Amino acid sequence: MKRRVVISQPAMGRYRKGFIDEIINLNNNEFEIIVYASKVANTGAKSMENLPPEIDYNLVKHSSLFGRFFWQSLVYDILKLKLNRNDKFVFCGNPRYVSNMILGFWLKLIGVDVVWWGHGWSSTSSSLGSYIRFKLMSFFRVILYTENEAELLRSKIKSPMCGLNNGLNVNEIRNGYKLNTCKYEENILQVAFLGRITSKSHFDLLINALLTMPCEKSKKVRLNVIGDVTEADIVNISSKAVRLNIELHGEVWDEKEITNILGQCHVFVYPGAVGLSIIHAFALGLPAIIHNEKVAHMPEVAVFEEDVSGISFDMGSKESLATSLVWASDNKACLAVYAVNAFDKVTNTFNTYDMAKRFMSFLRKRE
Repeated sequence: MKRRVVISQPAMGRYRKGFIDEIINLNNNEFEIIVYASKVANTGAKSMENLPPEIDYNLVKHSSLFGRFFWQSLVYDILKLKLNRNDKFVFCGNPRYVSNMILGFWLKLIGVDVVWWGHGWSSTSSSLGSYIRFKLMSFFRVILYTENEAELLRSKIKSPMCGLNNGLNVNEIRNGYKLNTCKYEENILQVAFLGRITSKSHFDLLINALLTMPCEKSKKVRLNVIGDVTEADIVNISSKAVRLNIELHGEVWDEKEITNILGQCHVFVYPGAVGLSIIHAFALGLPAIIHNEKVAHMPEVAVFEEDVSGISFDMGSKESLATSLVWASDNKACLAVYAVNAFDKVTNTFNTYDMAKRFMSFLRKRE
């Protein structure tokens, strides 16, 4: 009987498609792979309707318990599989998912190779939450989002660990795109923002930073916004924003169209807690301007290197962000160097192929 890998996640978003495709290729029919997810997770993330036929894909009901904890209707189905010590159970490392925690501990008790997969921390982690998370992780083998997390947590978690360097399908994003640094000779600084107006993105800080710049400098900046942001939203931040050069592209889902927009930009700016969007930017050779408090970002910030693939500003400071934008406008030759570094970084890691290679290598080990 073929060994089984059972993966349980709150949702299997479409950004995971490239990762799943690489897993199938690297698996080479060694394991039977079974995936459980809900149509919509507690965060609002939506699952893909289908996965390739090589994956046994199951969408299950998702429920909230007292608004604080969550339950997926998968416990009985997974117990029916009668997993044994030759099998693997990879589950979402979010302690609020009670169904996963119950399965994780039970399957560990009966000898199944159980692997915790999740963040070491996130931008919203509290001290108590992190303490509880680290204690729970110590019972299992652990897959973290990045190598950086694994290195930082080795003193706190004694379990075998692996960092995936969570990323995107860089080849699909590029789809023939070639980085051309000649664009950095242009007079206007083309700034890109990907996202929505949320507490996480702090988009208002970017608008206020642009307004803080000297007028003669802000006139040489064009902000390109991809996401659900309207003119009314911007005016609501400040009525003075009407003088800014802002291009609203709306929500764009077509990868080619996104590449066409971002490919003309010089730098990616995210004032809040950056996550996978920085990987998307680096895939197209856009260096980044992000805030300087790494623990207040999502784990994917590990891809960023100060003065190598971008620059940082003081968290929450519109004046500091304005200074960074002025520097970027005045130093496009440096941005061109950073662009090549960013492009090369995600060519080598923080992409779905490298993720899948690390994932499968770790699963094949049992320490």
